[in-house]
Amino acid sequence: MCVAAVMEDAISKRIGQAAWEKLGVAAVMIAAVVLVLPHRYAITTFHEANTAGRVYAVQSLVHYGTWNLAPILCRSGFNHSIVDLSEREGVPYLEKAPGVSWLGVPVYAVLAAANGGKKLPFHWTAMALGLLCVFLPVMVVALLLRREWSPGLGSRASSIAVVVLLLATPFHVYSAMFQDYPLATMMLMAGWILIRRRSPWLISLGGLLLGYAGVVNYAFFLYGGLVGAVELARRVAAGEEWKLFSLTGVASAALPVLCLMVYDATLFGGPFTTAYAFMINEGQRVSHARVAFSLGTLLRDFIGPKHGIFFIAPWTPIGLAGLLAALREPRHRWLCLTGLAVVIATLGFSSFWETSNADDMAFDRHLMPVFPWLAWGFGWMVQRALTQSRVIYRALIGFGAAGVAVGWFYELVTVWTFPYHSSRLFSPLWQVSIPLFMNGGHQPSVFYNLFEPYAPAVLPPGTTGCWWAVRCWPR
Repeated sequence: MCVAAVMEDAISKRIGQAAWEKLGVAAVMIAAVVLVLPHRYAITTFHEANTAGRVYAVQSLVHYGTWNLAPILCRSGFNHSIVDLSEREGVPYLEKAPGVSWLGVPVYAVLAAANGGKKLPFHWTAMALGLLCVFLPVMVVALLLRREWSPGLGSRASSIAVVVLLLATPFHVYSAMFQDYPLATMMLMAGWILIRRRSPWLISLGGLLLGYAGVVNYAFFLYGGLVGAVELARRVAAGEEWKLFSLTGVASAALPVLCLMVYDATLFGGPFTTAYAFMINEGQRVSHARVAFSLGTLLRDFIGPKHGIFFIAPWTPIGLAGLLAALREPRHRWLCLTGLAVVIATLGFSSFWETSNADDMAFDRHLMPVFPWLAWGFGWMVQRALTQSRVIYRALIGFGAAGVAVGWFYELVTVWTFPYHSSRLFSPLWQVSIPLFMNGGHQPSVFYNLFEPYAPAVLPPGTTGCWWAVRCWPR
């Protein structure tokens, strides 16, 4: 055994497992502070398109009792018009999947009531809903993932994996924005955790989360179905009870789907007709019609200077190697199969969708479902390096640590400047974001805006979330 391994073993014995648990939770909570600091909506002359439609829908329902966006759009002015809208019989509606807006309605209703029933400014609303409806759930599931992964990876490796996921991936940019992908991804992970349990109630909750992830973003119907199918195969192979699992999981997942069908039938004329059938923008309609597989797009998803996961998160090759290598271990095999199924499906979807629908949002948010599984693979490699003296594992982790540092820098620069990367630039990170950041062109802290007159409305639910996190602290 090498000297480093002996030293680590001695340190572990001195500190103790309970202390490692507390250090792990502390590391995740510090990552949460880093995530929450930058104000993603500080530029008040601009309504970010992927957020704006969702906020408009929430405000329209709360203040005017309708999903019709006209009452909001007529008050927003021409300069804040967005292309991500649908229109049926002259009535404008939210173009996106409605799941994020549904979550935002009760939260915003409380915020607006605390403000005397008056409509809150768009940018403050977007910031508050991003924190309460996306950031808090993301952090809750991050803590659950750390706990779920600890038995197989150990406290240190699982904590490192979760911190890497939060800080050195696009989660760093999107986890406090009122958008779909971070929330849907973490719902997928929470659903995966719960459907592996024996309790029918937990399986039902897991199925509900998997179904709702699809209502947040339609692609997650595919990913959630794959997660459920692999778990069903595991139960059949292990001789465990699977009929009740299937019935419970499908029934609970169907509830949000039924709600979506009612929503679509009411607004768009049929239970299987979505807002995408009524898009206003001609360019978007043409782009959607041209969706097709592209090998070039798939390659860019790996190594492209704007979207490539190996470029924006250089630790991911180590994570992928860990995910593949862990397949040899029976206790990790089904987890790895689930992760690989989601990774392959996500890359496949992006290779079709991004061919004609590439936009200017930073990185490729459509690839976010791959990162939790690659983070687990990275944690597996870390665990191997900590417990074995083989040089190869330590060399790989050394390379991975450098990749984590580079990935964190890329995410940090992007979130503190502006979460848009022009598709017309070859490498917007190095051409715009990094020079802007290095010359002091960054956004203010979110706390500067929290202490506006509307702060009392957001502090109680935010404090409740922090209290819950403290309650999760290992004792």
